Amino acid sequence: MKLGSDSGFGFDPRDVEMFAEFFYDEKSVKKAETVENKLSCRLEELYKGSKRKIKLVIQEEILPIQIKTVWKKGTKITFTEKENQEASAALGDLIFVVDKKNPGLNGL
Repeated sequence: MKLGSDSGFGFDPRDVEMFAEFFYDEKSVKKAETVENKLSCRLEELYKGSKRKIKLVIQEEILPIQIKTVWKKGTKITFTEKENQEASAALGDLIFVVDKKNPGLNGL
């Protein structure tokens, strides 16, 4: 019998995590590596503050990010257990690093 979406026995990466919760202790489950992404912000956003919504494709979740006026280039925003690029690992951390957008020649 072939397993697939037509048979009703599809594979979901979250099943691995659920299985691990029942049969392994937390120390034996490897955590996925931390993923860092650049969060480019305009100078105005860093000066006045702003809101962003980042869509996670794998988890089908939207993360709200409130850009604060005290943030500067290099500030790190961490979302724990939100990223997993390894099928057999527990969810890893997702970090956004604030970067200042370089304005174009016309200042936009």
